[in-house]
Amino acid sequence: MSETTNNDWVMLTSPFPMIQSALGSSKWMVVTDDKEMKIIKLSACNVPEEEQFSGVFPAKALTQLTNLTVMDLRKCRLMTALPDSIALVTSLKKLDLSRCEGLTVLPESIGQLKDLTELNVMDCNHLSALPDSIGLCSNLRKLSVGGMKTMQYLPESLGNCKKLEHIDLFKNRELQRLPESIGGCESLVEINLRGCKVLQYLPASIVELKNLRELSLYKCVALERLPEDIDRLTALEELALNKCQKLRSLPVAIGNLSKLTMLDIGRCKGLTALPDEIGNLERLRWLDLEKCKNLTFLPNSFATLKSLKYLNLLKCQKLEYLPEGMEEMVKMGIIVNCPLLENND
Repeated sequence: MSETTNNDWVMLTSPFPMIQSALGSSKWMVVTDDKEMKIIKLSACNVPEEEQFSGVFPAKALTQLTNLTVMDLRKCRLMTALPDSIALVTSLKKLDLSRCEGLTVLPESIGQLKDLTELNVMDCNHLSALPDSIGLCSNLRKLSVGGMKTMQYLPESLGNCKKLEHIDLFKNRELQRLPESIGGCESLVEINLRGCKVLQYLPASIVELKNLRELSLYKCVALERLPEDIDRLTALEELALNKCQKLRSLPVAIGNLSKLTMLDIGRCKGLTALPDEIGNLERLRWLDLEKCKNLTFLPNSFATLKSLKYLNLLKCQKLEYLPEGMEEMVKMGIIVNCPLLENND
């Protein structure tokens, strides 16, 4: 063990008998500090289910793990909670609780983890809320809270996480809204709301996210509208709206998103028209309109999309014509799956 480097995971063995006893298995993996022989990383990845502890994570073990920087508890399916003494692990940077299906609550003391940069609670099916103290995690950069069955809201305190860059809310089927404070997360570059099926709107403050580059609303089937001042998202590069079936229109201001390179509005069957201002998207390279079944025409301004490399019109059966000036796009093969062109063939 004395030669272990920070990149070498080894089995939890005799040098740590008290920790091994508290955790109930020798199959935990650890990384130790070379100089002081202190555990700095802990992982349950090799612990078989029959050797996993059940209930609350053993507080006795935590008293000897205060130097941890990484705590990987993925698939600890019998664990129901972390103890308040998690606050003792003051150096913790990454906490992975994904697929801890028995987890029902996170302690408020988690807010005392000032060095925490990543928190992953993906697929913790019985976790219904994050603690309000999450807003005290001042160095949090990545938050993964997807796959929840009952989580309806995120705490308003989240807006205090000024360094948060990525938030993944994939398949939170009961999530009704984002916190109004989300605009306070000034460092956000990516929000993934894919599959949030009851989300109807975005909070007004979302347009304050001046660094946001990617916004995925794929399969937000209840989403009814986008912010009218969406152009305030000045850094936005990718916007995914595929299967937003209740979306009836796009805001005119979408044409002012000067950095937008990808726009996916496929399968938005509620759309009957697109704003002329889309033609102002000088950097747009990828545009998907697949199965926009009620779209009857494309704006004439489409012919001015000089950076466009891909336009998918699969099953846009009600399209009556292509605007003048798009002949070159046809020749270059930029337009694909267009029913009008198939008819001409």
